[in-house]
Amino acid sequence: MAAHIATVGSDPTSGAIANAVAALATDGETQERLRREPRQVRNATHELLRYDSPAHITPRFAAVDTELAGKRVRRGDAVLAMVGAANRDPAAFPRPDEIDIERDARRQLGFGQGEHICLGAPLALAILESALSGLFRRFTRIELAAAPEYGPSIELRVPDRLLIRCE
Repeated sequence: MAAHIATVGSDPTSGAIANAVAALATDGETQERLRREPRQVRNATHELLRYDSPAHITPRFAAVDTELAGKRVRRGDAVLAMVGAANRDPAAFPRPDEIDIERDARRQLGFGQGEHICLGAPLALAILESALSGLFRRFTRIELAAAPEYGPSIELRVPDRLLIRCE
């Protein structure tokens, strides 16, 4: 259990930082805004987790019999919650393929919700906020030096390799 908690606490958090940096490295306008308005970083953390959460697929078991998209799901059936897709659902988040740091993205599912919410979410948010704030205080420009390289995992979407240039 301790090994699981240590892995769950570090890999997704470092992946969230990498995903956020990769997204921002291609969005100079948002970078500049976060430098000018550092108080926006807190809200931006949720938006960046919504935009590209490290958790993309989460296994669950159906709690009740239900019908989903015309398919019968029985209580106890294994299902995969498609977190990455839900975070890009235009019914929940208008213009989902855009980073909008004004958006209230606290409903993003990167940490789960309800009884399945990640116990480390507050710490992970604080780490992400601190990392982004530090980057924007230190560097005036962040850009990709090469396209991020992702591994074969379908549960976690985190770069195996992320090369950036900073000025």
